[in-house]
Amino acid sequence: MTLAYLFGGMYIYRIHLRSRIRLVELPREVSLAQPLEMACILSVDKRLWCLRADFTNAVWLLNKAHQTENAAQFPVAQVLDVVMSFLRLSVVHEVVSAGNEHTCVIDASGKLQCFGKNSDGQCDVPDDLGVVVQVSAGRLHTCAVDALGKLQCFGDNSDGQCDVPDDLGVVVQVSAGGLHTCAIDASGKLHCFGNNHLGQCDVPDDLGVVVQVSAACVHRTCVIDASGKLHCFGNNFSGQGDVPDDLGVVVQVSAGVLHTCAIDASGKLHCFGDNFYDQCDVPDDLGVVVQVSAGGLHTCAVDALGKLQCFGDDIRDQCDVPDDLRVVVQDAKD
Repeated sequence: MTLAYLFGGMYIYRIHLRSRIRLVELPREVSLAQPLEMACILSVDKRLWCLRADFTNAVWLLNKAHQTENAAQFPVAQVLDVVMSFLRLSVVHEVVSAGNEHTCVIDASGKLQCFGKNSDGQCDVPDDLGVVVQVSAGRLHTCAVDALGKLQCFGDNSDGQCDVPDDLGVVVQVSAGGLHTCAIDASGKLHCFGNNHLGQCDVPDDLGVVVQVSAACVHRTCVIDASGKLHCFGNNFSGQGDVPDDLGVVVQVSAGVLHTCAIDASGKLHCFGDNFYDQCDVPDDLGVVVQVSAGGLHTCAVDALGKLQCFGDDIRDQCDVPDDLRVVVQDAKD
């Protein structure tokens, strides 16, 4: 199943809650049905199960052209069962986020748990948080999105990184950086708040619809727009914001401390910025990459066969992948 949010005559959906997000037109009867208040699940039989904020519901069938037909009403209990089954089974594939010195994880029931350093309350999960579908652990704060798309942040708020805008609305992705937070709302608009020392919260006016965001630990933000173009703004002291001109369409980005890595549409990995520890030297034999994470001074990538490779600084053995480790990669089918 796939998590989807409706907005403005379109819906966006994230395959298995991974970074790839699609934009698809919806017909008039769907787009006018209070889209900003709907959270939807796209099931394997191509039904779009939608639950409104007032707990009324609707279900549409998507044809091969990703258009809807046969609009129908289902008992709310049945829709809730579909949604909760998704939360129990599918969300567990992207439920952990490692911050500076704390870790947060979403359990099978959708409950958020955080542990590790708690100097600023970054592990004090609010009692009213409810079912969580995404979490991002920053340096000393934590942000989580609940099942209806509401964003809550807690922990260090010295720079306003936990001051979620009142008018933010439904959130489809959040990324907690060092001292700032960025979130994509249901219209695809990017919002960044918190420390803006180097312009990491100055969202370009012409950015348009955004489908993925990565807020770096050190004053930088990178995003992918609806056309697959990568944009980075903020700290660029080491060239980590200099997007290569020939990069092409990007499907995932990860902003590290002083370097940036992105996967293009062919599955090729590109890294740029600081390379003192060879964290941008992509191995020649890496092959097709399906996920990447840029750390402080090293990079880790998962290939299409589920093999993990890490390169760069290895002073703490952070690149010593166990020989018997195999990362399970789900087939991200539409």
